[in-house]
Amino acid sequence: MPVPRVRTLFYLAPVLSVLAASPVLAESLPAPDGIVLNARGHGWVLADENGQTLYIYAKDQRGGAPVCEGGCARDWPPLIAPENAEFGPDWSIVTRESGEHQWAFRGKPLYRYALDNAPGDMNGDDFQQLWSVAVKPITVPPAFGIFKTSRGHLLVDQRNMTLYSSDADSASESKCNESCTRDWRPVEAFWLAKPPAEDWSIV
Repeated sequence: MPVPRVRTLFYLAPVLSVLAASPVLAESLPAPDGIVLNARGHGWVLADENGQTLYIYAKDQRGGAPVCEGGCARDWPPLIAPENAEFGPDWSIVTRESGEHQWAFRGKPLYRYALDNAPGDMNGDDFQQLWSVAVKPITVPPAFGIFKTSRGHLLVDQRNMTLYSSDADSASESKCNESCTRDWRPVEAFWLAKPPAEDWSIV
């Protein structure tokens, strides 16, 4: 049986940094009026038009009616959608007990957090391990993932092992060869592998 040919795949931190800093890329992503996508290295954090971070609730079922009502909704105000709201892929509207319409992202209703005092605050993230910041993640190749830690998000392989990049590398060439690869093992891609998005390439 022939051995598959492989080539080396590195994730390019400089490219991801450009993505995180580029308002053009963020603006090219469709979002309803009143919702803003703030770019980060691992994706885009959802916020309202005033910059208040948006959250999702673990007890909400995708596509179902919101379960955060009453006192819960005082601490976690729902993001209400206008009557004539238009939406498309990733975005939908769910109906609350009051009959109001609430924005949902990929089927999960969106909320603000009452204790976020300024735009960009994320004081509700991981609250009671039920609330998390609503994020549109970057596209990653199969068997790669984004792992959340207390210090931020990491790019990982299928074993959840952290992936690294080197400032010595260029966008088309790896400078880590021979003895270097004993400490820093390249992440290999099969010969027919195709990068899933512009943030990825094969060197």
